[in-house]
Amino acid sequence: MDFLNCAQNIYNILNDDKKTKNKNKRTRNDYKISWNWIASSLINLFNQYPAGITNAIVFSELEMEIDNNTQRKNDNGKNYETIQNIYERNEISFNSIFNFKNTLFRRPLNIKFTRTQVIKGMNPKLLPTEYIIIMLNNKEHISFISEFLDKMTIENILHNDILNQEDISIIVKIKEIKETKTYKSDIYTEREQKEIIVADTKSQYSMSLFLYDEQISFVKLLKKDDYIAIYNPQINYNEKNQKILNYCVNTVFIKIEMDEKKNIVPLMLSSQSKLCNIPEDDNGVLDFSQFQERLFLCDLRDNTKNVSIFCQIVSIGNNSPLIIENEMRNRIGIKIQDSTGIKDVTLWDNLALQILKYKVGYFIFLENLMTTNYIGDKFYINGIEEIGCKIYNVNCLKSIISSPSFRKINYLSDLKAKNDENEFYYCNAIIIGWKKHYDNGFYYIAHTNCEKPLSKHNGIDFCIHCASPINNEDIVSLYAIDWIIDDGTSVLIVSADSSISTEIIGVSIPIFNSQNYDTQKNILNEIIGNEYIFGICTLSRNEYRIDCICQPEFEEYSIKSYLKHLS
Repeated sequence: MDFLNCAQNIYNILNDDKKTKNKNKRTRNDYKISWNWIASSLINLFNQYPAGITNAIVFSELEMEIDNNTQRKNDNGKNYETIQNIYERNEISFNSIFNFKNTLFRRPLNIKFTRTQVIKGMNPKLLPTEYIIIMLNNKEHISFISEFLDKMTIENILHNDILNQEDISIIVKIKEIKETKTYKSDIYTEREQKEIIVADTKSQYSMSLFLYDEQISFVKLLKKDDYIAIYNPQINYNEKNQKILNYCVNTVFIKIEMDEKKNIVPLMLSSQSKLCNIPEDDNGVLDFSQFQERLFLCDLRDNTKNVSIFCQIVSIGNNSPLIIENEMRNRIGIKIQDSTGIKDVTLWDNLALQILKYKVGYFIFLENLMTTNYIGDKFYINGIEEIGCKIYNVNCLKSIISSPSFRKINYLSDLKAKNDENEFYYCNAIIIGWKKHYDNGFYYIAHTNCEKPLSKHNGIDFCIHCASPINNEDIVSLYAIDWIIDDGTSVLIVSADSSISTEIIGVSIPIFNSQNYDTQKNILNEIIGNEYIFGICTLSRNEYRIDCICQPEFEEYSIKSYLKHLS
């Protein structure tokens, strides 16, 4: 697989280069750039450059991102630089605040025709703190936190030990974030309400903190077990006459990042030659987010998170929805393989719907999987979007096939001679013919969500793959055409997805279907003689499928020139 070789080469080069730089600087930093980070960054780069990319661009982009990541860790980065990020309630670094005009300090006002400068207001102009969370590190800002923020406790509030409400400042730990509810403040007004249970850090007491409407967006930056300082909350009473905290205009949230005490577990992974130190979180879950080498299926074990795997799809099951806590959740099982074995993975919700359009034989990169504890004699692998799982399709990356630096051209004769199932090759060939994939026409009727053929269930159109009934607007016509290609060394019959056939034919299906049969044949015959670079996946029973194509841009790759040279 060309992408795999590319990722491994870049991994070796960047880490060798980093090692050399650190050696020259005489630093003790042994940190390596992780294989998973390079793989996901490389896929994102290929998606940004569909027309092709060079080695120079790849290395410059990756090295720039590495430098930015290093600067952000030192609080010098510029990851968020626009006021739009504040509007969208995203996190911004401290130094980025100074990039906004007239923030913190006001510019002098010049009076025309004089040399006089007037400064309006002596107070600094701060950003609107109602919708901002300030981030502090407990280790770096311990003196400020202890002097100004850790003034009192929830116990003081509950026992009326507060003389002046404006002096309230408490540090709490988030115990639970409840679901958003509708709250009626009076007969005519309805508001969205979010309840957060916060616990005292110095006693066993806890209270409810309430957010309303736009304030609820704060929850995106908070999670269970986070530590926050609450400055100037409003103290009210609920219907049970219990004290509660409300977030108001004068309230400020300060998120305090505590140094996590992680246990380091030495593991001997099957793919590694030495012991690997894997951190363990407070719940005893092994965290592979900082693991630097490539992980293989043989390395997977129970009770882990942030596991990323480069693999190939062997089979895709049908949707088997489950009702969990009165909510319907999509669930699809797939089999994946790499050079070390085969495993089952369960994908949930949006990831399950995404995988429905994927095909057997696709190489994919699964990021941030998690595994369960042993249930009986086995554990289960899950992909859940809410905990950061993503699926990247590598076979259909247009940029790789368009970039000579990152793919190798193979001959069709070599592809047929190897006769390897579930392999992927790039071949340069000419279309010399076509044939119907199905006997009844050039297209088939499919469900738009999964692009798979429909079936009938009690006389109603039903998609067994998505496990859902289908309306008329969910039905689509898709090309079903096989192409006959020749590169001068062999001839091959290959199937193709509808999107690939549309790109080859250059005519949309509605227009194609509106023509009579003779016109349709003429359109297809006009394509004979066209040359492409094909990304071909080998399937079982000596079948082949086109997953991506591009036109050759360089004369040395032209089959026509090759044939002329032979003659």
